Amino acid sequence: MSRHCAAAGSSAMLLWIGMASVIFTTGCGNPGAAESTRTGPPDRSGLHGKVEAYTLYDLTQLERFGKYVVFEDISYPISTCTLSETGKEVESTYYDTFGRPVISDKMVEDANGKETWAKYGYGDNGSVPIEVGGYTTYYGNDESIDSIRGYYLSSTKDRVNWVHTYEYLEPGRKTVISSYIVDSNFVNSSLQWKHIERFRDNRLVEIEHRNNKGGVEWIDKFGYDAKGNKTESSHFLSNGLLDWTEKSKYDKTENEVERARYDSHGHLIHKYIFRYVELPVVTIEDYLKDGESLFLSRGYDPNRSDNNAESFDKQGNWTIRLTLEENNRFGYSYLEITEVQKREIQYYE
Repeated sequence: MSRHCAAAGSSAMLLWIGMASVIFTTGCGNPGAAESTRTGPPDRSGLHGKVEAYTLYDLTQLERFGKYVVFEDISYPISTCTLSETGKEVESTYYDTFGRPVISDKMVEDANGKETWAKYGYGDNGSVPIEVGGYTTYYGNDESIDSIRGYYLSSTKDRVNWVHTYEYLEPGRKTVISSYIVDSNFVNSSLQWKHIERFRDNRLVEIEHRNNKGGVEWIDKFGYDAKGNKTESSHFLSNGLLDWTEKSKYDKTENEVERARYDSHGHLIHKYIFRYVELPVVTIEDYLKDGESLFLSRGYDPNRSDNNAESFDKQGNWTIRLTLEENNRFGYSYLEITEVQKREIQYYE
């Protein structure tokens, strides 16, 4: 499993340009469910309290003979996020695998509540940011989104304008979002795609993606538990056939503890186990002095299954999370740590 939420180097820039033809969403609400891809929003699972800002880190680790050692002085930021007092995202930054900034989003809200976002890109060496696009959200009298107008700079530095228009059909049950590429006056337009979103009990249960000719390209369906946590996601192809299904489980404090993906025949593709435990950590200096004994005496045993209260702060938000992948080889299964993440969280007083 790759590190979440960041993208490496110039690929992040291309990703965002591609997103101009996909739907824009805010990066880190409070609270919300965890996203599963590195290029997705910052991990915001199980957030409690009035969070002002947080940073997600990837901790460097080594493994030997099933024992792990984690270095407290070798960590790289994955993403940072700042929230308003109402829990709305106002700024976020994503970093590459070396901890260098790649993409930043910043939001400004005027007295009338109009939100304007600007997106900045950095060079491969984390240099001074350059604005690469942005968008403004327009709301109706009922505080529902009427449209989102934005732009991005193409590979030839030309400005490309786009508009997402919103239609609300069967209130609370269906939304149609249409994406257009438009001219400089935002008049003449060319349809790019449409999303048809269906809801049940105010929860999104289906997204149908159609191309500019009206053909269905894919459909995603979602299931939830009684607390509103997303427990199942299924992806269907243009012909209506199931492509894959992903299922998640949560603990009593709504932290994700398991995520498994299956193919169309129900065969397991991969399974990730999430554990919230306080790990023994060492400095690189200590490790270089006595690395062998540190592996054996202060390492982490992946068979350990208990949650440790010390890996949560006073607000109940996790501060250390392990991701383990379940593997099956040579006739037996075992868990292998794929990443160790740390969150530093600041709160409004």
